Amino acid sequence: MRKKLLSQAPPQTRGILPDAIVLAALMLAGLFLPVVCYTYNSTVYNLHGYRFLTGASIAGGTVAVRPNALMIIVAVCAAAAIILALLAGKVGRRTAGIALLAAAVVAAAAAIVFSMTVEGALSAAGARRVGVLWGHLVPIAAAALLFMRGLHILHQEGLLPATFDIAGFAVMAVMSLAAPFATYTYKRVSHPFTGFDLMTRKEVAEGTLTQLSLLPYVIAVCALALVVLAVRPLARRRVTAVLMLICSAAVIVCMVAATVSLKGTLSAAKEAQTTFGTALPILFGAVIFARTLHLLYQEKVLSALDFMMVPGLVYLLINNYLPMVGISLAFKKIDYSLGIWESPWVGLDNFKYLFSTETAWIITRNTLLYNLAFIVIGIFTGMVVGICLASVTKKIVQSFYQTSILLPQLISMIVVAYIVFAFLSNEAGFINKAILGKGNEINFYGTEKVWPFLLAFVHNWKQVGYNSVIFLSSIVGIDRGLYEAAMVDGCSPWQQITKITIPQLKPTIITLTLLQVGRVFYSDFGLFYQVPMDSGALYNVTNTIDTYVYRSMMVLNNISSASAASAFQSVCGFLLVFTVNMIVRKLDRDNALF
Repeated sequence: MRKKLLSQAPPQTRGILPDAIVLAALMLAGLFLPVVCYTYNSTVYNLHGYRFLTGASIAGGTVAVRPNALMIIVAVCAAAAIILALLAGKVGRRTAGIALLAAAVVAAAAAIVFSMTVEGALSAAGARRVGVLWGHLVPIAAAALLFMRGLHILHQEGLLPATFDIAGFAVMAVMSLAAPFATYTYKRVSHPFTGFDLMTRKEVAEGTLTQLSLLPYVIAVCALALVVLAVRPLARRRVTAVLMLICSAAVIVCMVAATVSLKGTLSAAKEAQTTFGTALPILFGAVIFARTLHLLYQEKVLSALDFMMVPGLVYLLINNYLPMVGISLAFKKIDYSLGIWESPWVGLDNFKYLFSTETAWIITRNTLLYNLAFIVIGIFTGMVVGICLASVTKKIVQSFYQTSILLPQLISMIVVAYIVFAFLSNEAGFINKAILGKGNEINFYGTEKVWPFLLAFVHNWKQVGYNSVIFLSSIVGIDRGLYEAAMVDGCSPWQQITKITIPQLKPTIITLTLLQVGRVFYSDFGLFYQVPMDSGALYNVTNTIDTYVYRSMMVLNNISSASAASAFQSVCGFLLVFTVNMIVRKLDRDNALF
């Protein structure tokens, strides 16, 4: 229908670009909005953009020439865009598209420089408490949309590839740095602070920035790379799309980091608050990221199944990777009056304090030895019980045994703690009252030597059902022909277990060992805190890294020391998994995790 109407329209009408006219008119309309305010004799005055076209006068004098010239440039570019849009049929769509691009870029640059220099110009003219208003963003936004329209025209004429929209969004990401990233209050006037101000070390409340942020530079460079890749793509579109993906991800990461550190950068200002402007580069980066994913899908690098992984990957990112930023707490001395991010860095002092005490040796020893014992005992008993269950021929009996053995796994550790307390209590415990008798009682919650065995027993009692089910599933998968051939050869049940079952369970044993070695620096908090009832007399045999972190935070209120212990736990666990997997890979490559 659209093609039919265009074919029936006269040539001069077909050449008109109505959407470009609307955008250019919107750019001109933005000049009638208030763009800056100032105070004189306790009265706040607003200056509209058109006032700078003829030399705006203020209560203290006239404005310098530079802002006036910049506003004139914006008005001329907007008028030129309207004329070009009307004469597109005569000058040619290609020429009109290129001219629209040039007019949009010049107008946006002039409006951005105007927003960065107008405060100084008004202050030099005698104005007080000068603040830039958000009205200056309208010409910039209109110029960005006009730039996108120019790219679209050139794409229709065959001068730009299908990825021209990525170039447009990249330019918009750069232009969005003109939006207010933060506001601060000085002498009861709210002042915006843009991304470009971060790049130019602008004065803040009669002072300069505490540090120069290089992140906006990185965003601008990545956006420029996106423009180059989109306008002049490489021969291999797949490589181009991957590079675009990396650049867009860099824009998002840098902008998130800039948002987090923004208040620290503006520490010289009062009542500094971040605004919606910080979300704009992130939004454009996300749009480019999604567009490049679509490009990879078109190139058959990604499939529909890959996109189905996105929810899981997002959950993994939020739940597992973003909290890793908290490892920085291990290198800070937390001061609640300053906040987490503003607390001073202390380097490795928290680790020095941790390892200078005897507690570090105790918690490391307990965590490692208990977990090694749990691995050996758990795998051995799980394998034995699994083999026993596999030998039960009646399904009803086998199901009953499985359920009975697996039931402790489903019981909360708090319930287990009170079950143990019912046996070991000094006043009414079953062992002291029914077995040992009066006068022979043992204070179990004050006797260290019995608790390593008790904790090992309780842990194995809870885990043996889960381990046995894993081994049982592996045994069921063993080829029954092996057992039939062994019976024909006269092998006894014991020989079948030692010669067939256990060798076939080797991959399962290795996999379980590797998975549990990865947790060897972690401990079951409920087992070591709830079951011993947090008895101080048992700390030498029940205190592990997890319980130490909890007590440091909740009892001693020492977040720095707790974070150092947690970081030590994570790093050692990673190195241990990596080392053990490397050893297994050398001995048996097929059974390694990675």
